[in-house]
Amino acid sequence: MGSDDLFEAVSHPMRIEIVKALAEKPLRFADLKRCLKISSSGLLDFHLKKLNDLITTNDEGNYTLTEKGFAALQAVETTSKYFWLRAAQKRSFLLALI
Repeated sequence: MGSDDLFEAVSHPMRIEIVKALAEKPLRFADLKRCLKISSSGLLDFHLKKLNDLITTNDEGNYTLTEKGFAALQAVETTSKYFWLRAAQKRSFLLALI
């Protein structure tokens, strides 16, 4: 996953919520859908595919974060503290953290 793909992966609020939920504990597809109050399986599947290298499934079939996923979450949380940065600055800051 290149830096552009990584930035795109965490650029949508729903994908950030998915990463946050998976940081707490691994979840099955149905549990993740229920936790995030998503009614469309297709929509959740679309966003999970966008998270590509940031999530994986464990031996039980639950979605969980990879090391890159935890690093991306940390970068997103750090970046959100600096909301006053312009978009280009946020992107550079995010990529430098990861």
